[in-house]
Amino acid sequence: MVHPSAPQALKLRQLSLARSNKTNNIMPIFRGMKWPEEEDWKKLNVPLLIIFGEADQITPPSGAEKLVELTSKNSPKVHIIKNAGHNVMLEDPTKINRLILEFIEKCTK
Repeated sequence: MVHPSAPQALKLRQLSLARSNKTNNIMPIFRGMKWPEEEDWKKLNVPLLIIFGEADQITPPSGAEKLVELTSKNSPKVHIIKNAGHNVMLEDPTKINRLILEFIEKCTK
C-alpha cells in the first residue's frame, strides 16, 4: 500500500495496521456503501482537490483523468504525489497538508 521507497518504519506501521484490521471488522462499513455513479460526479458544484499517489494500486492515478472529465465544470485541482502509494497522507504528510491548506485558502478568498 505504500511506495517501495517508503521508510521501513512506515512499511512496518502499514503492515501492523493491515494485520490488526480484520476483514470481518471492516466489512459492515462497506455494506450499503456505493461508489458515486458518473452522473453523481457530474452534479457536483463545489471546488475539488484530487490527490493520488503515483504508485497507488488501489485507486490508480489514471482514475484522476476520469474524475477531471466528470467534474471539469469545477476546475478540479489534481496532484499526483511522487514516491507515494495508496497511503499518500502517511507517506508525505507535509506535502499533503500544504496542498490541502493552500486549496482551502484559495477557496475561502
